[in-house]
Amino acid sequence: MSRTPIIAANWKMNIGPKEAKEFLAALKNELCECTSAVDKVIVPPFVTIPAVMDTLNGCKCIGVGAQDVSDRDNGAFTGEISTTMLNELGCTYVVLGHSERRQYHGETNAYINKKIK
Repeated sequence: MSRTPIIAANWKMNIGPKEAKEFLAALKNELCECTSAVDKVIVPPFVTIPAVMDTLNGCKCIGVGAQDVSDRDNGAFTGEISTTMLNELGCTYVVLGHSERRQYHGETNAYINKKIK
Protein backbone atom coordinates (compact mmCIF):
# COMPACT_ATOMS: atom_id res chain seq x y z
CA MET A 1 0.00 0.00 0.00
CA SER A 2 1.49 3.34 -0.98
CA ARG A 3 1.16 6.44 1.16
CA THR A 4 0.83 10.02 0.04
CA PRO A 5 3.78 12.10 1.22
CA ILE A 6 3.03 15.03 3.52
CA ILE A 7 4.74 18.39 3.47
CA ALA A 8 3.95 20.25 6.69
CA ALA A 9 4.88 23.82 7.54
CA ASN A 10 5.26 23.88 11.32
CA TRP A 11 5.15 27.55 12.24
CA LYS A 12 6.25 26.78 15.80
CA MET A 13 5.80 29.85 18.05
CA ASN A 14 5.80 32.27 15.11
CA ILE A 15 3.15 34.10 13.08
CA GLY A 16 0.13 35.41 14.93
CA PRO A 17 -3.40 35.65 13.52
CA LYS A 18 -3.00 39.02 11.77
CA GLU A 19 0.28 38.13 10.07
CA ALA A 20 -1.10 34.70 9.09
CA LYS A 21 -4.08 36.24 7.31
CA GLU A 22 -1.85 38.60 5.34
CA PHE A 23 0.68 35.88 4.49
CA LEU A 24 -1.89 33.30 3.40
CA ALA A 25 -4.01 35.78 1.46
CA ALA A 26 -0.97 36.53 -0.70
CA LEU A 27 -0.28 32.82 -1.30
CA LYS A 28 -3.79 31.37 -1.31
CA ASN A 29 -4.04 30.78 -5.07
CA GLU A 30 -0.76 28.87 -5.18
CA LEU A 31 -1.46 26.93 -1.99
CA CYS A 32 -4.91 25.88 -3.11
CA GLU A 33 -3.83 24.37 -6.41
CA CYS A 34 -4.59 20.65 -6.36
CA THR A 35 -1.83 19.64 -8.73
CA SER A 36 0.64 18.25 -6.22
CA ALA A 37 1.21 14.56 -5.45
CA VAL A 38 1.71 15.45 -1.79
CA ASP A 39 -0.60 16.50 1.02
CA LYS A 40 0.13 20.07 2.13
CA VAL A 41 -0.44 20.99 5.78
CA ILE A 42 0.01 24.21 7.75
CA VAL A 43 0.64 23.78 11.48
CA PRO A 44 0.30 27.19 13.15
CA PRO A 45 0.28 28.08 16.85
CA PHE A 46 -3.06 27.31 18.55
CA VAL A 47 -4.17 30.95 18.64
CA THR A 48 -3.57 31.28 14.90
CA ILE A 49 -5.57 28.22 13.82
CA PRO A 50 -8.91 30.09 13.44
CA ALA A 51 -7.29 32.81 11.30
CA VAL A 52 -5.69 30.17 9.07
CA MET A 53 -8.96 28.26 8.74
CA ASP A 54 -10.83 31.47 7.91
CA THR A 55 -8.31 32.59 5.31
CA LEU A 56 -8.12 29.17 3.63
CA ASN A 57 -11.89 28.73 3.68
CA GLY A 58 -12.91 26.68 0.67
CA CYS A 59 -9.36 25.54 -0.09
CA LYS A 60 -9.57 21.76 -0.34
CA CYS A 61 -5.91 21.16 -1.17
CA ILE A 62 -4.32 22.13 2.12
CA GLY A 63 -4.89 20.81 5.60
CA VAL A 64 -4.50 22.54 8.93
CA GLY A 65 -2.97 20.88 11.94
CA ALA A 66 -2.13 21.54 15.56
CA GLN A 67 1.29 21.46 17.16
CA ASP A 68 0.22 19.25 20.05
CA VAL A 69 -2.82 17.71 21.72
CA SER A 70 -3.64 16.58 25.23
CA ASP A 71 -4.07 12.97 26.22
CA ARG A 72 -7.26 14.08 28.03
CA ASP A 73 -10.68 14.74 26.53
CA ASN A 74 -11.61 17.60 28.88
CA GLY A 75 -11.19 18.85 32.43
CA ALA A 76 -9.15 21.21 34.57
CA PHE A 77 -5.92 21.02 32.55
CA THR A 78 -4.80 24.60 32.07
CA GLY A 79 -3.16 25.28 28.72
CA GLU A 80 -4.14 21.93 27.19
CA ILE A 81 -6.26 21.36 24.08
CA SER A 82 -8.31 18.29 23.22
CA THR A 83 -8.99 16.47 19.99
CA THR A 84 -12.63 17.53 20.29
CA MET A 85 -11.59 21.18 20.35
CA LEU A 86 -9.26 20.71 17.40
CA ASN A 87 -11.93 18.87 15.42
CA GLU A 88 -14.34 21.71 16.09
CA LEU A 89 -11.80 24.12 14.57
CA GLY A 90 -11.44 21.86 11.52
CA CYS A 91 -7.95 20.55 12.23
CA THR A 92 -7.21 17.24 10.55
CA TYR A 93 -3.57 16.79 11.59
CA VAL A 94 -1.58 16.92 14.83
CA VAL A 95 2.19 16.91 15.31
CA LEU A 96 3.12 14.41 18.04
CA GLY A 97 6.53 13.27 19.23
CA HIS A 98 8.35 16.39 18.10
CA SER A 99 11.92 16.57 19.39
CA GLU A 100 11.26 19.93 21.05
CA ARG A 101 8.32 18.52 23.04
CA ARG A 102 10.54 15.65 24.11
CA GLN A 103 13.47 17.92 25.04
CA TYR A 104 11.69 20.82 26.75
CA HIS A 105 8.60 19.07 28.15
CA GLY A 106 10.03 15.63 28.87
CA GLU A 107 7.55 13.81 26.66
CA THR A 108 8.31 10.11 26.37
CA ASN A 109 7.19 7.45 23.90
CA ALA A 110 4.74 6.16 26.54
CA TYR A 111 3.16 9.61 26.99
CA ILE A 112 2.97 10.21 23.25
CA ASN A 113 1.28 6.82 22.90
CA LYS A 114 -1.37 7.99 25.42
CA LYS A 115 -2.00 11.05 23.25
CA ILE A 116 -2.39 8.90 20.16
CA LYS A 117 -4.94 6.67 21.85
